[in-house]
Amino acid sequence: MKKTFYSELPYVFGQIILTLGAALIRTSGFGVSMVVAPAYLIADFVPFLTVGKAEYTFQALLLLVFCLIVRKFRVKYLLSFVTAFIYGHIIDAYLALLALGEPYSLAWRVVFFVLGDVCTVVGVTFFFKTYVPPEVYELFVKGLSERFGFDMGKVKWAYDLSSLAFAAALSFAFFGELRYVWIGTAILAVINGPLISRFSRFLDRRCDFRPAFRVSKWLG
Repeated sequence: MKKTFYSELPYVFGQIILTLGAALIRTSGFGVSMVVAPAYLIADFVPFLTVGKAEYTFQALLLLVFCLIVRKFRVKYLLSFVTAFIYGHIIDAYLALLALGEPYSLAWRVVFFVLGDVCTVVGVTFFFKTYVPPEVYELFVKGLSERFGFDMGKVKWAYDLSSLAFAAALSFAFFGELRYVWIGTAILAVINGPLISRFSRFLDRRCDFRPAFRVSKWLG
């Protein structure tokens, strides 16, 4: 028998857990998630931008691309930018907190990378289970899946690999070398899509996600 799970909660959990995962992976030094790598590169290239500010700036551009692909615009899409704005401030706080303990030993960096990826998989999956507009990254994957009837796990995998290629190209264009794109980035690009798909099915078998507020009909 499935347990009822109010779908507003995954939004809150997703914000807290996903940002923690991104911060842990960056601190590990093994490369960052391919999805967020472009924002980190932009933050390095533009001195007055923090990682968080670069995040929601890049996501604003990605939102424009998404609307052009699906050929429609809905007011709820703007709320994805609001989610990105909140995400940006949370991750800046996490990074500042983690910086207090640097430098970390290799053992701790490995722990950060593994724990960070677990948080990323869980956080992204939670965002897929809420009607509240997620970050633009997740909106892009979820929206394309729904618009064209594709399997979400496969779309996520394709998006991750495309992000990896784009981040590598951007790194060479900005700095003439690879930055933030390393062995950890490649690992995440390969495994995260399937892991998110499996965890999503695991939750669907055990939980019945239902909105607690009527506002959901305007955002769903």
